[in-house]
Amino acid sequence: MDRSWPTRGTIQEEGIHHIVIYLRLCSGREPAAEFYDALPPRDARRFRGLWRRTARYGSVANDDLYFKVKGSDNIYAFRIGKWWMFSFMDSERFVLLTGGAVITGRCPRSQIEKAENLRHEYLRGLKVKEFPAYRKGSAVQ
Repeated sequence: MDRSWPTRGTIQEEGIHHIVIYLRLCSGREPAAEFYDALPPRDARRFRGLWRRTARYGSVANDDLYFKVKGSDNIYAFRIGKWWMFSFMDSERFVLLTGGAVITGRCPRSQIEKAENLRHEYLRGLKVKEFPAYRKGSAVQ
């Protein structure tokens, strides 16, 4: 029985330097897209502007709006007001994982762990697709 893995989802922004995409789960859901669609219009526009600058210019100059999450394994956060969205880099792609609200000034540890797990599953799925011998029970050719 083959296991399904999270894959690249819908492209949100495409630019000269990077592509910003959503992570698509095995069920077909895109948690970051669902979060983005539920945001107030003003905040959604601001996130979209951050992603557009990231895709076109390669980075966000303001460390308060885009930063590496402390205590995480290559997980970064886009932040607008009280809203944040976790992401990571996959070659030239920013993969948007999940989002939420920051109430205490810090990202909840449970959400950071969820984002790390999604990232590891995604990368493991890429490895399995690229090297089928990694699949459990398959013969090395």
